[in-house]
Amino acid sequence: THLDSHHNVHRDPRVLPQFVALATELGLPLRDHWPVHHCSRFYGQWNGESHPEQISAENLLHILEMEMSEGVTELSCHPGYVDAGFTTSYSAEREAELRTLCDAALRRALAARGIHLANYHHLEQLLPRAAAA
Repeated sequence: THLDSHHNVHRDPRVLPQFVALATELGLPLRDHWPVHHCSRFYGQWNGESHPEQISAENLLHILEMEMSEGVTELSCHPGYVDAGFTTSYSAEREAELRTLCDAALRRALAARGIHLANYHHLEQLLPRAAAA
């Protein structure tokens, strides 16, 4: 459904041409090279320090109101449950993101603003395939 790179490594000028060529060849979306606005501010950690206020429902609405533009906006997020044996520097934040994204009041607020949630599968209907790369 899309071409992904961990920590946005595809933005590195040394490998970007290869990513763009592959995305074009496969007709797959690649961040920054397709008609989708990328919103990356919904993140709860900087310099190893947790910032749960950044991943609250209130802050997410604020971010969307400030950064969303007409059309499709991609929200970077890392929600999830953390098992006892799972070691990551972004544990508590994953669960906080999950709570925020599942918040019923947030859902209602998004609907009231005309914001429709989608995933990469839905993009095939929302965007022309040729514009993906």
